[in-house]
Amino acid sequence: MLNLPVTDVKGIGEETALQLADLRIRTVRDLIEHFPYRYEDYQLKDLHHVKHEERVTVVGTIQSEPSIRYYGKKKNRLSFRMLVDGVLITVTFFNRAFLKNQMVVGAQATVTGKWDQHRLTITATEFMQGKQEREQTLMPIYSTSGSLTIKNYVNTFNKL
Repeated sequence: MLNLPVTDVKGIGEETALQLADLRIRTVRDLIEHFPYRYEDYQLKDLHHVKHEERVTVVGTIQSEPSIRYYGKKKNRLSFRMLVDGVLITVTFFNRAFLKNQMVVGAQATVTGKWDQHRLTITATEFMQGKQEREQTLMPIYSTSGSLTIKNYVNTFNKL
């Protein structure tokens, strides 16, 4: 069974099989033995226990209107203040001006990014309205190619 081609897995067609072949995944065994190169940890953390420059996911209340500064063509910085664990911090997103309309003063939000303990700043990569509701807090990150995304790969793997 492990030596069967990946096309024998329900939901994997010829196009996906070609994309998997680019990653040297041709059999069910190859698919099972293709390990992630790292993991992202989305577990909620208390800022008082987070080390400088550590990746962190926190929940807090938005305290200020987001402001956007533009730098040249297609470059911007969106910033706002957020109260997390009794600490007023600044959250900064780069090139994500479209998020401004999702941020409401007084609303709760979940933010993931790199913590700068000296400046009390999170350089954020992800934003979600309300409190985090992830089933999995540890997400595998696989190397992919072409139009095969990490999400598609994980969905393919879950079909086994």
